[in-house]
Amino acid sequence: MDLKREFEKYGFEKILDYIYRNPHKNLPLIMDFIDYMSQGTFPEHRKLARQAIEKEDDPYHYYIDHIIKDVDPELAKHLMANLTVNAGINGSQKRNLLKRQYHYPVPWVMSLLYSDLETMDDLVRQGEALAIYIYLIEDLPLAHQEDFITLTHNHPQSVFLLFTDGQLVNEQMIKSTLRTRNIIYTLTKPNIEKMAFLKERRMLYGIDVPSFTKDLLDEYRTMGIYFLWYHSPSLEHFRLLSKYRINEPLFIIDEDFDIDLLENPHGNIQTYIENGRIEYMKKRSQKKPTSL
Repeated sequence: MDLKREFEKYGFEKILDYIYRNPHKNLPLIMDFIDYMSQGTFPEHRKLARQAIEKEDDPYHYYIDHIIKDVDPELAKHLMANLTVNAGINGSQKRNLLKRQYHYPVPWVMSLLYSDLETMDDLVRQGEALAIYIYLIEDLPLAHQEDFITLTHNHPQSVFLLFTDGQLVNEQMIKSTLRTRNIIYTLTKPNIEKMAFLKERRMLYGIDVPSFTKDLLDEYRTMGIYFLWYHSPSLEHFRLLSKYRINEPLFIIDEDFDIDLLENPHGNIQTYIENGRIEYMKKRSQKKPTSL
């Protein structure tokens, strides 16, 4: 067990408890704690986050308020702690150490096609040892719902983005989400009924979309969606998306340009990454924009 990480995550959650007592007054304290933990890393990200928290005219001030008011508080606090402390600050520091040690980058997100529980549990365990704490779960059969719940229970320090057409959006999954507090729903189809179901139960959820426009962004916000999952077809299109993100208070995640993703590994993950490092680094250099 990483005692430093556990201590900082505990401290972060306690700060969040205090913030929820009076969000308008206490929310800036979260950035003081993040600044302390980050030790100078992520300066631009921290600057933007502080601006969104402290300036009421910032477009993302609404977004933060939306999360605090409309997501179940215990779910929101645990997700924020996992994403900020485990996947973000401490995870980044460990991945950088591993990069210097092994001379290849360790992705910070892993995509998994669901198989059996034993295999999935082993892959997540290996991933966490490499400071990977975000997992995209795809093609989960309804019959394996219980196994998936067990998986999320076994790994409370990680976050699982469950991609589903809506079949897995049911009362049993909601109860499990409120218990494990580490599941985020991503609908692969914009199902109005399922979105209303998730909104009513105060889940954190988004949709996987093939395209969007300014009008659609406005429509999605009225539905209570927290993020869009997207695939830019080109660097030029990603630049346009980046301009939208500046002023549109809806989190848009581009899988191809935003995320260092390890897709569907098998066997020994460290060996899998090492063997594919040349192709992986070539792929990232082709996708990664130098500036926006």
